[in-house]
Amino acid sequence: MRNGGEVYIIAISGDTVEFSTTKNGEISKYMVLDDTIEIIKNGQVVSKDFLQEGQRVKVEYESHDDMVGGKLWGCKSITILG
Repeated sequence: MRNGGEVYIIAISGDTVEFSTTKNGEISKYMVLDDTIEIIKNGQVVSKDFLQEGQRVKVEYESHDDMVGGKLWGCKSITILG
């Protein structure tokens, strides 16, 4: 999941979403949702209220160059699948 991919939402608490690579698995990653992350459903940007526990989603990351020649990674979008 480090580089994104398809995962399951296993818990949502406020702005924090926990993901797992299996539907009933252990937490493999969590993130705090902010206004820079697009939530996409059926090709349309929707609110975070559309996210539900048990959903399969695709998480996409993007990188930006930092001030010392490295890369900073951040979540670009979460696409609701199915």
